[in-house]
Amino acid sequence: MQVLSCCGILVVLAAVGLGYLIGTSPPNAQVEAIPDDSLLQKVPSWPAFRFASGIMDFFSEGSYLVPPQLHVHQIATAYWKSEVAYTLTYHGIIDAVHDGSPAAGCIEVAFRLGGGLNQDVLCRYMRAGVGIGLLGWRASPQGSKEEGLTSMRFHLTPAGNLLRKGVPGSLRDYVLYINEESRDAYRAAGIHSMTSGRSGFMEAFGEEHFEWYAQRSSKQKLFDDSMTAMTPVQAGPLLADWSPPSPNATVCDIGGGQGHLLAVILQHYPSLKGLLVDQPTVVNRSLAYLASQNVGDRAAVIGASILEPLPSALAACDAFVLKMILHDWSDEQGAEILRNIARVAHPGARLDLVEHVLLEGSFLLRRFVVLLDIHMQANHAARERTLPEFRELVRKAGITSAVQPVRLRGTVMLLQMGL
Repeated sequence: MQVLSCCGILVVLAAVGLGYLIGTSPPNAQVEAIPDDSLLQKVPSWPAFRFASGIMDFFSEGSYLVPPQLHVHQIATAYWKSEVAYTLTYHGIIDAVHDGSPAAGCIEVAFRLGGGLNQDVLCRYMRAGVGIGLLGWRASPQGSKEEGLTSMRFHLTPAGNLLRKGVPGSLRDYVLYINEESRDAYRAAGIHSMTSGRSGFMEAFGEEHFEWYAQRSSKQKLFDDSMTAMTPVQAGPLLADWSPPSPNATVCDIGGGQGHLLAVILQHYPSLKGLLVDQPTVVNRSLAYLASQNVGDRAAVIGASILEPLPSALAACDAFVLKMILHDWSDEQGAEILRNIARVAHPGARLDLVEHVLLEGSFLLRRFVVLLDIHMQANHAARERTLPEFRELVRKAGITSAVQPVRLRGTVMLLQMGL
């Protein structure tokens, strides 16, 4: 009877908790259309998101219960994992494992890649890929002549599959970008920026990030593709809780790169028009991308610097969307960007900032954003900001409307205000 009574109490508590999550969760935005491959399909409901966040926080905080020596060792060697992931991606090993078969031995992978890699080193890197959860393995069938490591058959895990070329949601380009020049900039920031205050990228390469990439077309493409790869992580949650200011509005994506976010918005709102603004060097790629997403007839692209006065054509914008833009710039530059938008905007237009916000959200998110803040110093001498710091930045730009924070089901927050 006591067991039944305890079970009954647990059921009641679970029901009350579920009811609380459902009753206190905001409704979803009412999108106009949902394509078959919509990013909204990957966005959990608010109750599910809040429950999962709580569970992850519980286990994340528990990570500090490990012995101090082990905790320090894990921190000191964290780069080992990213280096293995980079190597498996850079050399095409991930793609070669999948290449038409559910599993492959490391010697077979070496042959698929043309035989130019050292087989022993390759096999050991693949074994390390198992250790970090990108690959799985099993022994070869009985009777195989292979022994030891070369006898193992490797396959991709769901995480490893995300490092393949061309698969939906691929993070391949992001893994390559973040582990190349960005890695050197991070180290330079810790050594030299600590005294100079300049970006780690400037310290390491003698030029600022955007200027350096703009002069190297292949690197610029990798950067653009890496940003496109990461956009769904923010675009899905944004779509779930964002609405345009009116059914027939013109939405302007400022600093939108190739146009992934704008394309997604237009696909979900067929009555909207769009305008993308970015550097002249990316205009042709943006036009091609928007056309490939079947929204080119409703989208225009303007090449311009957001640090300079913006073209008068932007007076048509009803909503200015800046996704992960202000964190690339200092407070002075960020305020100038906002001033440039405010000068060209028509009365009643809306400004939508999509940014990481320091010290907000779950424990796991807060821990991530403080590290991202250092990444921004390393690459741009820029920063992530707290909510009060965003409000102060908006005030410096001369925008007097209140900043309204909107929580999203992801790592970023939406900050809305009138212009």
